[in-house]
Amino acid sequence: MVSIIMPTYNRAYIIERAIVSVIHQTYEDWELIIVDDASKDNTREIVKKYISNKILYFENFENKGSNESRNIGVRNAKGEYIAFLDSDNYWPENRLELQISGIEECVYKRCFFYGKVEITDGVNKRVLPSQIMKEDELKKRELYENVIDLNTILLKRGLFLEIGGFSENLPRLQDWELVLRMMYCFNINGVGSEECLSFNEIQENSIGRDKIKFVEAIGFLYKQYICKYLNKEEALNNLFNIIYEKEVPEEMVKNIFCDIGKEYPELLYIAMKFLQKKAYENRISYCMERLLYEWHIKNLYNKEGTIFSKYFYEGSNVKTIAIYGLGKLGKIFFDEVRSLPVEIKYGIDKEKRIFEDLTVKRPDEHLELVDWIIVTMMKESKQIKECLEKRCTGKVFTLEELIY
Repeated sequence: MVSIIMPTYNRAYIIERAIVSVIHQTYEDWELIIVDDASKDNTREIVKKYISNKILYFENFENKGSNESRNIGVRNAKGEYIAFLDSDNYWPENRLELQISGIEECVYKRCFFYGKVEITDGVNKRVLPSQIMKEDELKKRELYENVIDLNTILLKRGLFLEIGGFSENLPRLQDWELVLRMMYCFNINGVGSEECLSFNEIQENSIGRDKIKFVEAIGFLYKQYICKYLNKEEALNNLFNIIYEKEVPEEMVKNIFCDIGKEYPELLYIAMKFLQKKAYENRISYCMERLLYEWHIKNLYNKEGTIFSKYFYEGSNVKTIAIYGLGKLGKIFFDEVRSLPVEIKYGIDKEKRIFEDLTVKRPDEHLELVDWIIVTMMKESKQIKECLEKRCTGKVFTLEELIY
């Protein structure tokens, strides 16, 4: 039997969908244990309609949080296997059948089972993980990001009790912590299914939107696992990517690093270098946005349609140019200038080998003579200009100089 644990809090408007998705499972040997975490809406009335010998309802008299509620559910479970379903998620009808059918192959292994989840936030839809990995690959990947959704996990109840259940002090990222603990502390590996085993529609009041709780949880995970199993630079680089992707406020970012720094003082210097790098990248991003705005405004009021007409026109001394940097700004500049009476002889770029119909050269190759070279990169544009001026006989300008 599979015991399905469903914690819920104020989800009366959506919990029926989750319950019905269990009732419709093609695999029939299950029990559903709903733990109401002191809801203040009419959750009790909704669930009462479904209570039976297979659907059990427990109610907390005070709010204990989803972690403790799940642990309460497991303590009351009778099944050999445990699965988890949040009340704002739902399953395809063959979810349990797919996993149970694969268990016999791994019956003697210490493992948990998981699959793909489809996540919708009202606008965008994505599937996680994009592909199922081998056990060793998954173990390394989990140190960088959590790709296993709790609503797809199935494991033996005995293993769950052995690892100590959910951490009841962790405000968020409970599923990530559980997976890391299984893999790194108890040597329990993940066996994945290519099938989509759950659907998650993120709610406006979801705990997943609470950044304060996110900061508390991510700090714990880094001290407990990630800093221990990744080298220090990898760990910090990963931390920066996560907190900036989540748009964590600056004050919270400082708190995270101060907290981790107390545990790992040697990280403070590396953290400072990363912060310095991020500040530089932010400044470059701001400068690019300001440049694009100024460029757009000047083009609006230009009778020729482009501000570059005053440099490249019939009778101008500038007959040939080259473009250094074929990224976003380089592409816009190229499209705007290609219709003007000037020949774009070639492009210069470290990485791109193909760009439109231009010949592309590396910066260290021989650069043919042109009248002007325009540096369209924002990053280190002055240093690039100085270097080109020493090597080339033509004039070198940055895009900023031409626009401002």
